[in-house]
Amino acid sequence: MIPQKKDINLEKYNLRNLLLNTGDGIIIKDKHWRVEFLNQPLIDIYGDQVGQHCFEMLFGRTSPCEKDCPIEEILKNGAPAFKHIKQDKFGNWIEITAVPAIETDGPGKMNDSIIGIVRDMSKIMNLQDELRTRNMEIKLKNNELENFVYTVSHDLRSPLVSLQGLAGALMEDCYDQLDDQGKEYLLDIKNSVHRMGLLVRDLLDLSRVSRSQHCSKEVPIDGIVQEAVGQLKISLKEKNVKVVIDEQMPAIFCNRDMILLALINLLNNSIKFMGDNNPNPCISINHTIQDNYHIFSVQDNGIGIEKKYHKKIFEIFQTLNEIKDINSTGVGLTIVKRIIEGHKGQVWVESEKGKGSTFYFSLPIEDHSAFSPEQG
Repeated sequence: MIPQKKDINLEKYNLRNLLLNTGDGIIIKDKHWRVEFLNQPLIDIYGDQVGQHCFEMLFGRTSPCEKDCPIEEILKNGAPAFKHIKQDKFGNWIEITAVPAIETDGPGKMNDSIIGIVRDMSKIMNLQDELRTRNMEIKLKNNELENFVYTVSHDLRSPLVSLQGLAGALMEDCYDQLDDQGKEYLLDIKNSVHRMGLLVRDLLDLSRVSRSQHCSKEVPIDGIVQEAVGQLKISLKEKNVKVVIDEQMPAIFCNRDMILLALINLLNNSIKFMGDNNPNPCISINHTIQDNYHIFSVQDNGIGIEKKYHKKIFEIFQTLNEIKDINSTGVGLTIVKRIIEGHKGQVWVESEKGKGSTFYFSLPIEDHSAFSPEQG
């Protein structure tokens, strides 16, 4: 049915009322950049500029914009729509969304005008600027903190070495001369100094991760795994732990030193949580591919971890009460998390108490060119 002229006029009247009273700014302009229509929100800001050039009204220019012009993009280049954010002549951020105008009394024919929606984005853009500023401030504070941790940890090493030497000398030369309480005190001193040394070492490792910006290279991960196992062979032998490694290990793009450090900490964690009465302690290291990521797993048959601790254990200085290990500092899994997230991957654990644990970490298959601990 062909619409009657009365119906068409009513439709135009209703559309005009809608455009006039909508909350966003509405502008209609012809192919010569002249404003044909403005609704009230735009009139309130720029005044009644019908008949004036849109670039003069919005941006205070004397000529059309050299780029990001909806008239150029839609009417001259044939784009179906246009969207762009820029500052107007008052310094306000506005988002302009434009589409070609369609004749309402014809067969959907496009005329030589475009309709634009002008939305004030100043609050959003200001919030984004504020967020960027806050993030930069946080980054600077984190850098200061990392430098402080590095300096303090580094400076503590010398006195700790001296304390370890003195405690060792006392144990060797004077232990038999002490009564039971004195021997207990000396053992406490020796263990405390040892634990402090491990904590300083782990804090230095964590600081090293945060300060590392070395480019990644393609390396075979089986060599990294073998080196990590080799560095822990004494601990593995003490607990009679068998290590099974997937034969089909890929080459990966990574910072080799950082991934080695992550694997050492994951293996060390599995050794500590193996339990004292495990008849067949075993750690399995495996690999699979999911989507565009390598997925590696370090699985043990140790004491397991309750689900409520699955996220908490990756926080710094968090240790579980299930083990009383003077070698546990609560920093190792934080180091792992920082390293893997710096490679744009993720780390997580699946475990139940009494049923062992499997720690997973993902690494992108494609080269992301550089390890950055800020990515997490």
